[in-house]
Amino acid sequence: MKPNSVLTPPTPEEKLLYKGDFPYRKVVGALLWLQNVRPDISQTVRQLARHCLRYSYPHAEAAIHVLKYVYATRHMNIAYSASRGQFLPIDSALRTTDLNQYLSSDYGGKVYKTVDNTYVDLDHYRVLRHAQPLSEGLARVDDDDKLIEIDTRLGQYTDASFQSTFDYKSVSGYCIFYAGAVVDWGSQTQTIVASSTMESELNATHRAVTQLVPIRTLLEELHEIAIELPTVSFEDNKACKLVLNSSRRRKGARHIGRALERAHQWVSAGVVQYISCGTKEMVADIFTKPLAYDLFKTFRDRMLNVVSD
Repeated sequence: MKPNSVLTPPTPEEKLLYKGDFPYRKVVGALLWLQNVRPDISQTVRQLARHCLRYSYPHAEAAIHVLKYVYATRHMNIAYSASRGQFLPIDSALRTTDLNQYLSSDYGGKVYKTVDNTYVDLDHYRVLRHAQPLSEGLARVDDDDKLIEIDTRLGQYTDASFQSTFDYKSVSGYCIFYAGAVVDWGSQTQTIVASSTMESELNATHRAVTQLVPIRTLLEELHEIAIELPTVSFEDNKACKLVLNSSRRRKGARHIGRALERAHQWVSAGVVQYISCGTKEMVADIFTKPLAYDLFKTFRDRMLNVVSD
């Protein structure tokens, strides 16, 4: 699909298609199953699934386009690794195709700055010049001049596209990373019409953290990881991030107070830590709207843990 394009219901002048013309529902049903292992088609499948009752030639053309894309990329799959392609970018020279133990030394003792997606030496921070090395799997992050320690083994991206559908509803997207690739993802049309970008982002984040909590619990019960720090949730909307991280900031959010109160409980309980993320690094954007091919390919390879040639 073309960037930012939206499938709309057929107009009264358009000719409707039926089962004998094109097996639209059968194709959509097959794609719904396929998206369980191919997160890169989730956004398009979401749009197609909204028009199963009434569809026309543009909808059939979009479905055929997805089938062609899936066939052309049938060799692609999700590759899990303990060392390659963590949800924090690491230098390409440090990546490996082997399943090795992931160490915080992969970051070279540097600090990840979220404001410009770069790594800075510890000497840049006076308070860290004599700091001890971090434990295995941890890294330091400079989030809006606030230094925090995070667990790089598990994290999530959440995003929303404000009123981007034909009925003015927003679209939520999220993806949860573990072992170098996505383990859970989703693209959903929000059930209510959000009144602001902050509200749409909050709805998307609330749904994502709801999915994150059982994954954290399962990994801990399987003794895969010992969760001592909150799980990082990247957010590219600053207003939403401020409201989520501070229980005192409620201006413009009183009408969504219940969802906000639950989000604050997750923060105070140490379940999640919201961190800023640039739009160009927001992987969950692939679940909210069609993207330009270069950006789509970048996010797809991040999710599937594909090493670029």
